[in-house]
Amino acid sequence: FGLVGTTAIGLLYSAVTVPAWLLAGDIGSTGAVRYTLFGVILAHGLAFVTTWRLLTERRLLFAERERLEELATIDPLTGLANRRVLDRLLPETWREAHQQGRPLSMLMLDIDYFKSFNDAYGHLAGDHALRSVAEVIARALPGRPGDLAARYGGEEFVVMLPGSDKVTAAAIADSIRDEVANLRIAHRAARGEHIVLTVSVGVAQAEPGMGRPDELVRAADRDLYRAKAARTGTHGGSCAGGCDGVAAATAGISA
Repeated sequence: FGLVGTTAIGLLYSAVTVPAWLLAGDIGSTGAVRYTLFGVILAHGLAFVTTWRLLTERRLLFAERERLEELATIDPLTGLANRRVLDRLLPETWREAHQQGRPLSMLMLDIDYFKSFNDAYGHLAGDHALRSVAEVIARALPGRPGDLAARYGGEEFVVMLPGSDKVTAAAIADSIRDEVANLRIAHRAARGEHIVLTVSVGVAQAEPGMGRPDELVRAADRDLYRAKAARTGTHGGSCAGGCDGVAAATAGISA
């Protein structure tokens, strides 16, 4: 209401009540002044309480809106960004990298034989594995502005690395693979060969011939597909050192 508004309400209250009391002989002129002041003070008190309640409700609504906005961008299981965030930020990051002449790389990660893992150990263990892998990925980020780790869907993750060339991105990919293997999460159901849970990683860098940001995603996905043919019993696959000779072997890769 403000000072003027609340004073006006108090005077209006007094203008209605005080004359009635005067006519009834209940108060004198001195009492009229007192009741007028009382009306103003009462109006200010009511205005304060009302304003305080409105501000409190507004703060609660603002906090709830922030919470909902955060939930809309975070994968609830892993705590990483969700695919919606990636889809929104990738075009912006792509455009900035192109305008500034900076490299932009991407990792596409997939937990090896994850369906078999869920079948053998149950979905609760699967959820724990997803969270553990997500924590490894988050720790591996260089921590620069624009770096993003997101759950792409199911057991797939994406890491966007603006300012990183393919060599740097490959080093990060190898670090993630090693750290996941070092978690020593048992996975004996992977075709009888894996004894621990592993991830395979595809690495791609934006090239001049790429016309759209989704081409970078497809390039990383293709590299992931090739990397799966290079995996071993204790480490997931990576084409960081090149995958010559394994491309033809990927026809049967599906896990």
